Amino acid sequence: MVKIAAICATQGEMGESLEGFSVEEEIQPKKWQKHKRRAFWGLIKAGEYQGGVPIVLARTGIWRTGLFGHKGNTQAREVVEFVVEKYKPEKILIFGTSGGLQTNLNTGDIVVCNPIYAEVRCPVWPFLVRIKSPISPDLKLYRLAREILTQRGVKFFTGGDLQTSGYGWPKKHPEVLVVEMEDYWIGSMAAEKKIPFLAVRIVLEPFGEKIIPEEKRTKEYQDWYRKRFLRVSAVLRDEFLIPFLQQL
Repeated sequence: MVKIAAICATQGEMGESLEGFSVEEEIQPKKWQKHKRRAFWGLIKAGEYQGGVPIVLARTGIWRTGLFGHKGNTQAREVVEFVVEKYKPEKILIFGTSGGLQTNLNTGDIVVCNPIYAEVRCPVWPFLVRIKSPISPDLKLYRLAREILTQRGVKFFTGGDLQTSGYGWPKKHPEVLVVEMEDYWIGSMAAEKKIPFLAVRIVLEPFGEKIIPEEKRTKEYQDWYRKRFLRVSAVLRDEFLIPFLQQL
């Protein structure tokens, strides 16, 4: 049994290394390698943090098999189900970048998410959308996250999180601050297994920012976007993830 499984979507969010984390096992089944780019692959690193605390870092990848998210991020569930079955974590932390859904949120703003919604689109008429009933994180973990960020003097927000289908920017919702593509499926699975969970996100794209499709990006834009992504991801690790793990 491990203390916590910390889960993100991509390698940039996970980082190349975490100081004080000694990797004892690394797993990457072929069934998670569904895309030519490594950022889309699932990956699990298990080991000890700071000389004795057993933890797991897991990368789900961002590949979806459901049309317009109709069946959800199935790979995210596969990776986390594997982690839960093999390592039996006491807690689950979901972290990573997100898009902002309110105009007062800027790149680099941290959001402690509560509640978490999911957008589901009709596979035949994707303009037809419904929102699944929300799930809530563990209140002790939620309070701990707020305490850590407050003690460090980090500006943060609390509010709703919407797992989007990835079909363009969703409509604004008064309770939702950020959008992403994994939290609901991971959180709902944790809830099914009665594992306390928490989701903390950092804004990468402010609301309404025009995202240029990857195939149309210039090298200059691609370099700028990646540098911003890595910088923002590092802020979340340094200001929240590492202090949070140190509280275990």
